Amino acid sequence: MLASPPKTFRSVLITGGAGFLGHYVLAALAPQAQRLIVLDNLLADVHGEADFFPEAEFPESLRSRLHCIKGDIRDRAILATIADQFPDIELVIHLASLTGTGQSMNLIAEYTDVNCVGTAVLLSALLSGAFPALQHVILAASRAIYGEGSYRCEVEGSVHHVDLRTADALAQAQWNPLCPDCARPMVPIPTTESAPPRPASVYGVSKWTQEGLMHSILATAGIPYTALRFQNVYGPGQSLSNPYTGVFGVFFSSLMHGYPIDIFEDGLVTRDFIHCTDAAWAIYQAAQRRPAGVLNIGSGQFTPISEVARIMRDLLGSHVAIGSSGRFRSGDIRHSAADITRAKEMLDFKPSVPLEVGVAGYLKWALRKAPMPPNTFLKSRESLALLK
Repeated sequence: MLASPPKTFRSVLITGGAGFLGHYVLAALAPQAQRLIVLDNLLADVHGEADFFPEAEFPESLRSRLHCIKGDIRDRAILATIADQFPDIELVIHLASLTGTGQSMNLIAEYTDVNCVGTAVLLSALLSGAFPALQHVILAASRAIYGEGSYRCEVEGSVHHVDLRTADALAQAQWNPLCPDCARPMVPIPTTESAPPRPASVYGVSKWTQEGLMHSILATAGIPYTALRFQNVYGPGQSLSNPYTGVFGVFFSSLMHGYPIDIFEDGLVTRDFIHCTDAAWAIYQAAQRRPAGVLNIGSGQFTPISEVARIMRDLLGSHVAIGSSGRFRSGDIRHSAADITRAKEMLDFKPSVPLEVGVAGYLKWALRKAPMPPNTFLKSRESLALLK
């Protein structure tokens, strides 16, 4: 039996579509979309200081169907204009957000305004009747809503969804969460979508609020929506000027300037890294299959952050020291990895880019760019870290 042909779209609106992940989403959707409308405010932390929309960054094959609009997701008038110009928008992909867990703790009002109010303004526009062809909304959600995520007690075998580690525990080098029943260290396990939300940062709270708004408003209106909870997305195009949006830019810049890399805590902190092309593929599959509700998107693997630094150092032929001095970030989480069983079932999602391959591709791109100045990543490290 032949597989059904891919679904095509007349018009697709992508908020934040000129950003890092947006470029890959546009490329993935282009074969099935007659028109792609991008709304982006070109935030300097993401795009540098350019005051123009970077159409030239897109291939000619994509530009022919691309409509670029510079503007803010919180601007009701711009959304109304988009609705008037493109009444055949069938799919909305909401990527526009301020990102970075650490930075959000110092920019509380800004993150809440852009991520929460911006989403509310978008939803108001979608429910105004000005988007009559709308069939589906996809939200780029985040693993940050889980906080510490899930752990298992090796003594009792019980599973726990733990609270944020306290500053006192971190100051005493008590890195791993303790079992609430027997007070022994637990081991991390991949977190499922059913885990209760326990965001450990303003960013996490704002992303949880986005999901809540989507559910309460779109479900009531009968508009299907999908929330994809992304783990740590990385790859070519990720900002090299903002040290708060991921370890890749910080590690690369440290290595290029010859600065030692100090991994927080004891150096065994882990994250789930997912390549940008795999993340974009998940969005494409969600657009095609329209699964309802929430799906985790990640590699499903706990990867020590120090492993990323080691791979980069080896590929660059550097001799920079990689170690840990017991420093820690207040409000940080210890381990993170997604249970992607549901994504495999609902999206036929299979992460395809091994970490070593992904890091090599990132470095090939980054070596053509300027690393962030030493004072930038050193200042960010000092502002977020506390001494043991």
